[in-house]
Amino acid sequence: MSDYYGVLPDDTRSGWSMLSSGYQDQTSYGDYRGFWNTISSVSVDRTEPAGSNAVDASLTYTRTDGSTSSEVRRLFLERSGSGYLITGDQVVG
Repeated sequence: MSDYYGVLPDDTRSGWSMLSSGYQDQTSYGDYRGFWNTISSVSVDRTEPAGSNAVDASLTYTRTDGSTSSEVRRLFLERSGSGYLITGDQVVG
């Protein structure tokens, strides 16, 4: 979690590489980068397990216009080598 959000929004290439190929196939890199270009910073306020292979992250986004928003996003993970890849996500709060 901290590795993924730690590189965003500045290094979208590294963030993109932490998504599984199946998840990457669901959107384009241009759309992914386009979203992160609207964000000046993201903070992970809290994380907690959400069952097998999932984590809920409480996030606060600061947009480039200075506004902020918060959400809880569930990230689904799969083991890949010594780490994990994100295979999907959904807003849960």
